[in-house]
Amino acid sequence: MASNNTFSALRWKAITAGAAAIEPVPVAIWADVAGNITCVGDDGVSVSFTIPAGQPISLQPHKITAATATGLRALYN
Repeated sequence: MASNNTFSALRWKAITAGAAAIEPVPVAIWADVAGNITCVGDDGVSVSFTIPAGQPISLQPHKITAATATGLRALYN
């Protein structure tokens, strides 16, 4: 899935799935290996997304509770 969008991150950190909140909330998510992630949003609703490898995805999850995607990173401006 190619994208014509340009995304620039100034900071990033590795993240893992679990019960802990991601703080601060990222502006995007990156995965080294494609898979699914289950995210909890600002409204507390949990939804699963398919994440491609090597492409920033504009999601701002408060938590990632489960993941088959690996090498996850939170990206920040």
